[in-house]
Amino acid sequence: MLTTKSSRLLLGVSLTILLAPVVAFAQQLPPSPTVALYNTANDALNDSVYGADFVDGDTWVLAIQGAAHNKPVTMTAWQNGVPLNGGNPWTAGQTLADGSFSTGGKQTSNYIANYVEKWFVDGVQVGQDLDFDVIPVPTSLSVASAVLAARPDGCVASGATYYIAIDVKYNILTSAGVNLATTVPIIPWESGIFYKDGGVFWANFQGDIGGPSSQYPNSHLYAADDGTFHDVPIGTCAAAPFSNGGALQTIYSQIGNALYRVRLAQRWTTSSASPANGSITNSIDVSLTR
Repeated sequence: MLTTKSSRLLLGVSLTILLAPVVAFAQQLPPSPTVALYNTANDALNDSVYGADFVDGDTWVLAIQGAAHNKPVTMTAWQNGVPLNGGNPWTAGQTLADGSFSTGGKQTSNYIANYVEKWFVDGVQVGQDLDFDVIPVPTSLSVASAVLAARPDGCVASGATYYIAIDVKYNILTSAGVNLATTVPIIPWESGIFYKDGGVFWANFQGDIGGPSSQYPNSHLYAADDGTFHDVPIGTCAAAPFSNGGALQTIYSQIGNALYRVRLAQRWTTSSASPANGSITNSIDVSLTR
């Protein structure tokens, strides 16, 4: 019996000695190294997976953490699908003693494109591919089309039969005069003043232009990838004839948390002398009559 008991005790000790190092080893596994690209001018454009997007003029920081210590850092890149540097790695520097590395700079018009980057430490890729865009600054708008729109449901519900309502489709333009076509989200945004009959101040307004609206299918929160958006409805409705109504409207393109003014203080002037008839103009590039 003594021999059996001693054997059990020894077995228990041997199991304890065997298991303890296994648990300790699991706890000491180092985290995988990471790479992250940050927009330090507009953090709303940061993406923890693919890296930040940028507008011309934004500043950036790239950071590697948890990599091999004091080892070379290299990068291969593609611009709009074309390998840069002949497909050969570019040497960016060396990690510090703690395995970290950082670099940064400013995006300019020379870098407008889509990029895919692979970052390596000592020849081993860190994290996953970065995939990001550098886009031009939106500078202005042009009118792609302007058409009459249905009377807004709110006007119908209030019994306002004197009205004019339109749907304006805009192009968001760069300084080169071309559409800002991009998959980076752009929210058309506005601020201004509403006027009622006789040009009398009614209210201030500001916020995003788009919908979505079930009444107006063209209304969306974001601009389309081709750099266009609809402002609908624009106009005035009332229960009696009116003139010199409308709004003073400034339009912006919101990208991340930055607003870029693209049209300053256009004055919409509206009038209606009889039910279901009216006119509207901005005295620039839109004039319609129902």
